[in-house]
Amino acid sequence: MSCKVLVADESLIIRKTVELVLSDGDYAVESIGFGDEALRIIKDNVPDFVLADTELAEMNGYELCGAVKKTPSLKDVQVILLIPAVKGVDEEKVKSAGADDYMIKPFEAEELLKKIEIAKTSKDTITRLEKEGQQFRDKLRRAEEKAGRINNDLLSRIEAVKESEGTVSRLRDELQQAGGKIDKLKEELLGKTDVVKESEDTIARLKNELRQSVEKADKTNKEFVEKTLRQAIPQITGKILDGILEEDLMAGVKQAIKKNMEKEIPQRVEKAIAEEIKKIK
Repeated sequence: MSCKVLVADESLIIRKTVELVLSDGDYAVESIGFGDEALRIIKDNVPDFVLADTELAEMNGYELCGAVKKTPSLKDVQVILLIPAVKGVDEEKVKSAGADDYMIKPFEAEELLKKIEIAKTSKDTITRLEKEGQQFRDKLRRAEEKAGRINNDLLSRIEAVKESEGTVSRLRDELQQAGGKIDKLKEELLGKTDVVKESEDTIARLKNELRQSVEKADKTNKEFVEKTLRQAIPQITGKILDGILEEDLMAGVKQAIKKNMEKEIPQRVEKAIAEEIKKIK
């Protein structure tokens, strides 16, 4: 794609010279002799380069350059000021206007081509650097967004850690309280153990006393039964004998039996009493 060049110079000779020199290259050249008209053309059909005569009528080259540089849509346009040799170069004025470069009139064709090539290279470099700068800014923006997300994640984790520390601290306090309760329960349990031991000792003592009482009661009961039975022997013997004598026997037989039974019955009763005493034991 050819580069568009606008030549704004009051001299027709300069305009035609530029058109002739650049015609052999890849350039599309347009020329005008008035500054205000040049600005209108620049806005309507934005060129890549502008060669502006500092002695233009209506709007000189410095003013034209300043107007171009102040317009955002024309920020990429390269402006080269054409300064008559008789006027001399005011570096401060060139810088203040925002010019990219300048040439002294009259100039040689080679100098013009060199300036145009430098401006073109500068423009390409600026475009590349701006593109790289935009890419860098995009990367920086993404990096900042990522850093923001990481920062938010870290803050969330820090908050979670703080909450965990709070939970751990609370659990530690609860554990200490539980330990205190356990110690208290141990003390109470030890106290109850002593009571249980005392109760066991009391029960053992009572069992022993009960056993002794039972043994004493058994002995007493045994003695009472034995005494009672022995006291009842004569009565029992008499009743048995009376029952037997009521049988229809001969008087002699009755007498013999009676004598015999008086000896035998007491023995049987005593034997029965002995068996009863064994049962009681």
